[in-house]
Amino acid sequence: GKGFLKYSRELGGAGGSFNEFNIDRIYLGLSWKIGDKSKVRYLMEGGDLRDGAAATASSTATGSFVTTTKQFYIETKDVLFEGSFVRLGQSDLTWIGYIVALWSYRVQGTNFTDRSGYLTSTDLGVSVGSTIADKFGDWQVSFVNGEGWKSREIGTRNDGHARLTVKPL
Repeated sequence: GKGFLKYSRELGGAGGSFNEFNIDRIYLGLSWKIGDKSKVRYLMEGGDLRDGAAATASSTATGSFVTTTKQFYIETKDVLFEGSFVRLGQSDLTWIGYIVALWSYRVQGTNFTDRSGYLTSTDLGVSVGSTIADKFGDWQVSFVNGEGWKSREIGTRNDGHARLTVKPL
């Protein structure tokens, strides 16, 4: 598991000064290996929703600590060719998962694209990816619901995501 704790202090203002300790996010993950090439992954996320920014249908943002399933998928490796993977279920999308693995320093919270609502980190669908020969890069393509993991499927359209990363050095 992993947790992100926060201390904040605000001086002055209309409501006066205040400070608080807070559990911003907490993650608990489990993986079950199925044979040599497959696994099931489960990741639970919890958070403090007092500010209402991350309120979901299961919370009214009244100070509750809410937990929810962020990832739940089955992954099989080497299906298409050696080094490839196929994921079916609620898993990381192409961009945010890549950025978090590259730069996990989260002092300011989630990364910009996730925090601003441009992209979501996880969605329900299918993903295919692979590393490029000798780890000179990787790629991933996902076809998903498009509403994101925090929202119910309400639309009639789906999203496609693709990423190609080349690392020459």
